[in-house]
Amino acid sequence: MLPKDNSEIDFNPYRDIATVIDAKDFELYCCEGISAIAEKEHLQDVVIRHDYNPTPFDGKRQIDIWCEYTALGSKQIILGECKLTKRKIEIGVVEKLKARIDSLGAQRGYIFATAGFQKGAVDYACAHRIVLVHVLDKQVKFITNSINNSDEQMRLYITECYMRTPQYFLVQLNNNNNMVFEQLYPTAEMEKKMRREIVEDLKLGGNK
Repeated sequence: MLPKDNSEIDFNPYRDIATVIDAKDFELYCCEGISAIAEKEHLQDVVIRHDYNPTPFDGKRQIDIWCEYTALGSKQIILGECKLTKRKIEIGVVEKLKARIDSLGAQRGYIFATAGFQKGAVDYACAHRIVLVHVLDKQVKFITNSINNSDEQMRLYITECYMRTPQYFLVQLNNNNNMVFEQLYPTAEMEKKMRREIVEDLKLGGNK
């Protein structure tokens, strides 16, 4: 049965995917995500700290990712939380990050998750300058491109893309409807450079 309108179509193909990843690798990929954001926004004097405690004497736990940068002559702060779970993130996780943003004077926060987000978490994040990011294995991105592709050159190209792409990619969600908004990492520039190198390598291989 066909959906009545677009409101019944799920435009987020990754919504129910839970990614399996080593805990240490997960947080490092999240740091890459923050770095990509800083590069895209041309932030100045960027310093990214992993597993950082900005207030070691108040008994509060450490921040997974702490990013400082300079804007209009003053220090700005981004907080990042990394959630390696098999279940979608609940609203309580977002509320805790919001409290830390307020107490530390940060300008915004990011939550990186391996299993997506519940609707309550999405709605709360939308209202409180918190960005939600889903970390995914590259297999879910390439599998649909490689199935039933009879063009041998294209199959070689897709295989090379798969081999050279980082194992995990990060997508930012549109908080209004929990759909994919944009890919944060690998960056567009990284992928453009990779594709150019692959095309050049395939041509060289064909001339030998």
